[in-house]
Amino acid sequence: MGAALPFPILVSVIGVGIPVLLLFVHLNGGSQHRPLDEAMVRGLLADEDPAAELDLLHVDPRGHHALLRCVDGRRFVARSMESSGALRPLPPAGITLEGEDLVVRLGDPGWPARRVHLPAHQRTTWLAEAGHAA
Repeated sequence: MGAALPFPILVSVIGVGIPVLLLFVHLNGGSQHRPLDEAMVRGLLADEDPAAELDLLHVDPRGHHALLRCVDGRRFVARSMESSGALRPLPPAGITLEGEDLVVRLGDPGWPARRVHLPAHQRTTWLAEAGHAA
């Protein structure tokens, strides 16, 4: 049979090697936040549903989140994630107002509540969509 790697060496490689690799990736920019822009959000929607037609798109000024509505009425929230982004369907009661921020809740433990910072006129649009008074 082949040579076996002694257990203490295996533990050292895993216990030290993986954190060193993660630190290397982080220090070289691999975990940096890539802000969302309209083109990126349109690409996320095209990946989700190539036939979808976009009706409304608002990206928060920091580029962390975007809210979008398709012509057929479906609504989505996008979130920037390191070098990419994620797009999730937005439930009808998924938007509330807290202070100056919209709070998006999907009811999914894998996607906790997110604060979306939008200008006042855009906030009003999304609150009206959700059936709230502005």
